[in-house]
Amino acid sequence: MKFSRRLTAVGVIAIATLGLSACAQSGDADNSDDAKSQDPVVIQVASSSTPMTDVVLAAAEVIEDGYEVKLVETSGVFTPNVILNDGEVDANFIQHPPHMEDFNEGNNGTLAVVQPIYYVVGGFYAKDLKSLDDLADGAKVSIPNDSNQGRALGLLESEGLITLKKGVDKFDATVDDVEKNPKNLEFIAVELANANVSYDEADLTYLLASYARQLELFPDTDALATDQDDRFAVSLVAREDNVDSPEIEALKRAFTSEKVLETLESFDQPAAFTPAK
Repeated sequence: MKFSRRLTAVGVIAIATLGLSACAQSGDADNSDDAKSQDPVVIQVASSSTPMTDVVLAAAEVIEDGYEVKLVETSGVFTPNVILNDGEVDANFIQHPPHMEDFNEGNNGTLAVVQPIYYVVGGFYAKDLKSLDDLADGAKVSIPNDSNQGRALGLLESEGLITLKKGVDKFDATVDDVEKNPKNLEFIAVELANANVSYDEADLTYLLASYARQLELFPDTDALATDQDDRFAVSLVAREDNVDSPEIEALKRAFTSEKVLETLESFDQPAAFTPAK
């Protein structure tokens, strides 16, 4: 099967169109039409970092006959949603459902989950601490400024460092919902794409496993505290207007293949699906 990788800058998508021309004799017209009818349907999938891009490429290797997957590699986690919502790509693979729902709410989006693919382990990491017990009074704590903020605060509450207001869903919590903060922690909300930078600047930083891996940090060996919830499964996402299309159905089958499962296992990512027999 064919696949290709394409790198784009934030908010800028360069689309290259390949044109084929030939001077054919009138007797070759039918043969030309037959060849054209056999061209695969190209499915463009936006993604932004490993292991998500690796999963897209693995799916591209096993997509069924008649289809071709093209990886559109972008920067960050916002651009893939914008270009999908605008119809510039067919699907993306960069997020869990709460992040997608936040995008839809804030941007009149019509994105829809096709299939959960793998569970994301989140955790707190620190350069100079061996335990959360060593966190100093007034320490700077870096947390995401998106839908992962509640998840990070919920983990801090479960570790006894803060208390959230009664009745607040920990996954929906924001800094304003922190009721008790005995260590006077200073919260710094950053974009997820900048979380790795804050690792060098803050005393404690919340990272998703894919970002931590870029710093050669791993949940099992380096995180001071971790969480994993089924709600936060990185998912294949399309739009409401194409989610049930034949090409997205074919893409879903490729994304839930043994090949993708093997790829996830190579990155120690827990799969959220069982491959079809």
